Amino acid sequence: MGIEIKFFLAAILVATIRIVGVYLSPGRVETKIRSMGGKFISKEVFPKDRGFLANLTDRKYKVRYVYVDKHEHEALVKIGIFKGVYFLKDEVVQ
Repeated sequence: MGIEIKFFLAAILVATIRIVGVYLSPGRVETKIRSMGGKFISKEVFPKDRGFLANLTDRKYKVRYVYVDKHEHEALVKIGIFKGVYFLKDEVVQ
């Protein structure tokens, strides 16, 4: 295989991983919060803190939700295509 074909296949693979990550992640945060017994309020994409290639499989969100204890929380959530949803930071705001 020539170098051009290898480069083209690598570019297709990178684009596919990025697209799959973007389209699979939106509902995962809400589902995780509801599975914990909470009520989802809002979500916004957290600014990227590394380069494009480092964030192919991970995405960060800043979310607000009401937990079972009736307190409102603000959390930094990271979603990985292969890792699932996990909370990096979670604070009670009300």
